[in-house]
Amino acid sequence: MIIKLMGGLGNQMFQYALYKKLRSLGRHAVLDDRGLIRHGNQHNGLELEHAFRITYERMSRLETARYYVWFVRYLIHRKLGLRFSSRYFCEDHFQMSVNDIMNSSCKYFSGYWQNETYFRDIRDELLRDFCFDLSRADEKTIQTAMQIRQCESVSIHVRRGDFLSEDNRMGICTMEYYKSAVSYMMHLYPDAGFYIFSDDPAWIEENFFWMPYKLVYWNKGKSSYLDIYLMSICRHNIIANSTFSWWGAWLNQNKRKTVIGPEKWITDCEISLTLDSWIKIREDGHICSSGPV
Repeated sequence: MIIKLMGGLGNQMFQYALYKKLRSLGRHAVLDDRGLIRHGNQHNGLELEHAFRITYERMSRLETARYYVWFVRYLIHRKLGLRFSSRYFCEDHFQMSVNDIMNSSCKYFSGYWQNETYFRDIRDELLRDFCFDLSRADEKTIQTAMQIRQCESVSIHVRRGDFLSEDNRMGICTMEYYKSAVSYMMHLYPDAGFYIFSDDPAWIEENFFWMPYKLVYWNKGKSSYLDIYLMSICRHNIIANSTFSWWGAWLNQNKRKTVIGPEKWITDCEISLTLDSWIKIREDGHICSSGPV
């Protein structure tokens, strides 16, 4: 079974997690990272290896040759409106089960696989794999990590950048969402220290004047993964509708953590990656779930 690697680091981590799950079930699974190595993407290309120093099995030359046959058949079937019976599968929703994938006749899987049920039971193994390479951490990041560990730290992720494009389906988390999330955290943790992570520091300074915070903005390019590291060591997390901060919260090993996420992730559908054990807040600031009872 071949899993395609694509997208930014958060997406690559989901794809790697599915790969590890399949291998834990005894299946022969490999990763196709050719596109990220040759062409990169709108982010930082292939990031798994330099962020975590993990290794994985790549598709072989024979599998590469077969891929081209499968992909051409897939395109022909799609063009003719035929039922896809080829070995190439393109994910069209996030609700497939691992059993669906395991029992599929397909051999090549292209998708994002953003569903924690795929890998929840191998969490300990993934925590070992997703151990951050801190060799790129500068003095400012090291000092910030020390401060985060010494207080009731709460990360806030505000993603703008590519989410501002006209063809973006993701949308931007509203200020009502963030104000409600901060208020909730301050009620639970009066001594909370807030750390805002954003790719738009000027906008943060203009719009978050109503609260105290430390702005984390300097980790860029190949060092941007260090922001996930810093978010993961915060005691609590307020995430955006972004896999980048989703993984920061998921990797957070504080057993008493509070995680707040948006109820809605994509503008034109009801899918949400916010886990049932986390708190969901609507874009109008209404708290619609408060985690497990």
